[in-house]
Amino acid sequence: MKRKNSNHRYLEDPERQRRHGALFLTILFCAVLGLGTASLLFLPKQTYSPREKHALSTFPRFTMDNLLDGSFAEGVETYFSDHFPLRESFVGLQAYVGLLSGRNGENGIYCGHDGWLLNAPIDADTESLRLNLESLNAFQQQTGLPATLLVVPSTGYMLPDELPWNHLPYPDASLLQQAQQQTANQWDWVDVQGALSGNAAQSYYHTDHHWTSMGAYLAYCAFAQTRGFTPLPENAFQKVAYPNFYGTTYAQSGYWLTPPDTIELWENPELHVQVEIFDDGVEGSQKSDSVFFLENLEGEDQYTVFLNGNHSLVRITNPQAAGGKLLILKDSFSHCLAPFLANHYQEIDLIDLRYYTQSAVSDLVQERGITEILACYGLDDLVNDANFTFLR
Repeated sequence: MKRKNSNHRYLEDPERQRRHGALFLTILFCAVLGLGTASLLFLPKQTYSPREKHALSTFPRFTMDNLLDGSFAEGVETYFSDHFPLRESFVGLQAYVGLLSGRNGENGIYCGHDGWLLNAPIDADTESLRLNLESLNAFQQQTGLPATLLVVPSTGYMLPDELPWNHLPYPDASLLQQAQQQTANQWDWVDVQGALSGNAAQSYYHTDHHWTSMGAYLAYCAFAQTRGFTPLPENAFQKVAYPNFYGTTYAQSGYWLTPPDTIELWENPELHVQVEIFDDGVEGSQKSDSVFFLENLEGEDQYTVFLNGNHSLVRITNPQAAGGKLLILKDSFSHCLAPFLANHYQEIDLIDLRYYTQSAVSDLVQERGITEILACYGLDDLVNDANFTFLR
C-alpha cells in the first residue's frame, strides 16, 4: 500500500491549516506591534503631520488628578494613535477601503468626480444662524455704519455634478435665504452664488474648502457693484501660479492619491500697501509691504500665503486709495478677498472674532474712524461660529 507523504496529509487536514494560519497571523501581529512599540519608544517623534495639517499630540504629564478623571489614559491613547508607525498609510488605506465598500463621506469629506474632495453638508442649524445674525444686526445698529454681508456657499452646493451619487442634501439655499431675509433692513446683500455660478469649477480648490483667487475676484466684483464703485479689470493683475498645493479637505480625507491644486496669486503691480499683524494684544507683531507672504508657500500650510493666515487683527493701509476705512468681520475666506479690496480703501482692519480680545470691536470702530463694515464668512462659520456674541 502506497503511503501518503506528509505534504498530502497536511493539505487534507484543514484544522491543522487553520491552526498554523492563526499562529502565523499571531506572530505577524506581535512583530508589527513590537516594532511599532519599539519605534514609539526609541525613534524621534514628529510634532506635526504635514499631510494631515495638524499638530501631533505629546505624551501626557502624569498626575493623580488626570489619572483619576481619565484624561491621562485618554491622552496616552491619543499619543499612541498619532505616533503609530505608518499611521498616514493606514489612514489612507482605511479611506479607500471605505470608498470601495460604499462609505463615501464617512470622514466628512466626499471623494467626488475628477479629483474633487468636497466637505459633506453642514447641519441646518437655523437657530444658531438666527442668533449669529441677531448679533450682526445689533452691531450694525450700534455703529450706525453702512454694512454689507457676503456669505460664501459650500463647494458641494455649488458643484452638484461633482458629488458622489450617495451624498446628503446641502441646506445652503434655505440658510442663505434666511441670512438675506433676517438682515435685509440693515445689511446690503452680495449675491455670491450668482457671481460664482458661471465659473464655479474655477472658483474653488479641488483639495481645499476655500475659494480660489478667481472666486475671490468674482466676489470682489459683486461687492463693488453692491457698494457702487468700479472694480479693477482682470487684466490689471499679474497672475503667478504655484503648483503642488494640498488644502484642508485633502488633509482630512485620507484620499492621498488625489492630485494637487495650483495656487494663483493675483498681484496689482501698482498697489503699494503696508500690512500690520496684531496677535494677543502685541501691536505690530509683524509688518510687511505685501499682502502675500511667499515664504509660506514652502511651509506646512500654503494657504497662509494670503495675509499670513489667521490672526486676531490684520491692518492693511493704502494712503493712495480713494475710499475710506473698512472693517471686515471675517473668517479665512477674507484672506484672499482683502488684497483686491485694498486697491480701494485707505485702511482695512480684518478682525477674527475667534482670536480678537484686545477691546470691544465697537471701540476699535471709534478709535480708527471706520466708515464701512463688511462681514465676510463661509456659510459653515456663519452658522456655527459661537463668537458672534462678542460683538454685543
